[in-house]
Amino acid sequence: MTRTLLTYADYAALPDTAQRHEIHDGELAVTSEPAQQHQIISIRLVIALNRWVEAHPGGLLLYAPLDVILNDTPSRRRSSSPV
Repeated sequence: MTRTLLTYADYAALPDTAQRHEIHDGELAVTSEPAQQHQIISIRLVIALNRWVEAHPGGLLLYAPLDVILNDTPSRRRSSSPV
């Protein structure tokens, strides 16, 4: 049996619901919201990274959910990514 791998276009066409969707190696995954401890660590990391970016012009730090497309079958959505 051949399975059809989902693409970014399939992901983008998903309805906007309260559930978090990701595509892992072409397969749809429904994930839970980050736990409180994850949020605490995440914001501390972003603050530290932002201080570094401000001290070293030329970089950009984005902190919001954004799609990271590595290929036609994206793996995960990251919370922050260096640009």
